[in-house]
Amino acid sequence: MIKNLFLIGIFLCPVILMAQSQGITFTDGLSWKEVQLKAKAENKFIFMDVYATWCGPCKQMDREIYAHPTLGDLMNPYFISVKVQMDTSKNDSQKTRSFYKDAAFIKYQFHIESIPTFLFFNSNGELLNKDAGAKNIKEFTSIIRDVENTNWSYPNQVERYRKNELNYSDIRLLYKKALVMNEALFADSLARDIKVNFLDKISPDSLLKKDNLSFLGKNINLVSSNDLIFKLTLQSPRQVDSIFNEGKATKIEWADWLVSIVIQHEEIDNVLSKRDKRTFNFDRTVKKVKLKYPLVNADKIILKGLYFYYASKRDWINYSIYYDKFLTNYPPSTEGNEAFFALNSPAWILFSSTGKEQCLKFALKWIEKAIKIKPQLNDHIQFLDTRANILYRLGKTDKAIDQENVAIEGEKILTESKGQVFDPKKDDIYGFGKVLEKMRSGLPTWPTK
Repeated sequence: MIKNLFLIGIFLCPVILMAQSQGITFTDGLSWKEVQLKAKAENKFIFMDVYATWCGPCKQMDREIYAHPTLGDLMNPYFISVKVQMDTSKNDSQKTRSFYKDAAFIKYQFHIESIPTFLFFNSNGELLNKDAGAKNIKEFTSIIRDVENTNWSYPNQVERYRKNELNYSDIRLLYKKALVMNEALFADSLARDIKVNFLDKISPDSLLKKDNLSFLGKNINLVSSNDLIFKLTLQSPRQVDSIFNEGKATKIEWADWLVSIVIQHEEIDNVLSKRDKRTFNFDRTVKKVKLKYPLVNADKIILKGLYFYYASKRDWINYSIYYDKFLTNYPPSTEGNEAFFALNSPAWILFSSTGKEQCLKFALKWIEKAIKIKPQLNDHIQFLDTRANILYRLGKTDKAIDQENVAIEGEKILTESKGQVFDPKKDDIYGFGKVLEKMRSGLPTWPTK
């Protein structure tokens, strides 16, 4: 019944527009249970707009989309539309406050991870579709029509897939929807199906398409050195990179990344997980990789793979040893933000993760190098704070306090250089002042849980 009425509404839309002008009508003051009962009694779909008061795109949807007459005419006769606020505020109305408990349930039950999120249910309260992010009129209308078309609802598509009724294109779409619906295990099984039964069986020219590369990159755990994509990427990295980077402002060495990850997985992760780590021989492994893959930098790949592996296992001693060796052999560039990502970030990870002196000394070494690479105050002010925190965790409290004071003074200099008056309470954007207070009070400045 909903479907037939909905289709009539779509075809009559141009006529109805002559007489109506309001956008989507949102129902408020009802609990989630009452919304479901109302939808069931009126045989209507449910549209739920999940938003936050601070969300710019949410306000854009209110102004430009929900207020549009076309959507009001399309949805109001067939949907119970409700808004669900995810954040809380002292200015919240009593109606909003009364929905806090339901909002928390909805966030948990339907895995709300971004704002705005759109949830669509049938009249029985069963989730039919989920989407997120600001949309234009055309995009949002398309979502609504997919909801109305029961053949394209998520539950129906899952059922059709299990009956082997979907073609390749439909399975790719179902995979994307499974990710949005937070059906991780199902999405993984779909990804494996797509790779094994479609991508592994097509020609090189058909395989080397941007959407296929993107899919395989997101499912890199399914790729092995025996696969065609690995062999093509190894042999023709420039061609593969040109396809992957087409239309992108920022170019990345995707081919090098894929080859490195596969080799690391097969030669390091798989090996270390099956044997005593003390028997792992670095030189022998590098030699083996060089023989198998003469086109790659085996030393760099194995070093990177080792420090990634040990970081994933939270083995900070081995991580710091191998990462330090990597930095010695492949020092970071002085250009751009490489000092931040290659030196400051790893140093901060060690400071935040372990109190072991050996690791902290490596971290201190790296941050000292970062400060030398970026001598200008505006480039390294956060590095000063990192050094202070590392010194503090090493037990060198006086030096740490002196260094944190230098960081705060640097923040003041940068603020005043812009012609502004420095207010420590308002302008301490990095939180240096709070760190200094903890140091003076003998409190941890690192995570304690």
